[in-house]
Parts: sequence; C-alpha cells; structure tokens
Amino acid sequence: MTQHIGVKLINAFPMTRQAYNDFRGWQLPADENGSDDGYLVEYLDGGKPNT
Repeated sequence: MTQHIGVKLINAFPMTRQAYNDFRGWQLPADENGSDDGYLVEYLDGGKPNT
C-alpha cells in the first residue's frame, strides 16, 4: 500500500466548543473547556458535515 496526501476544499466557520455544543443542542460536559477554539466545517464536495 502506498501513502498519499489529499486536500479538500471546505468552508470553516470559527466556533468555540461551547458555541458548537449550543448549536447541536448538547450540554457541555463538566470536564471540558467551553472556550476552546475550533471550527464548524462544511465540505464542498458532498462529504459528511460535522453537524
């Protein structure tokens, strides 16, 4: 088997962990930091979103 590097074109919206949990209707677990920075990702090629 050979290894390859792949690239995807995506839309990425800056979002904190707390904002993502709110967006999904989830409660933030007590042991997680709600101010962690991250992204809400939307794949432009029909890939499965993280929503």
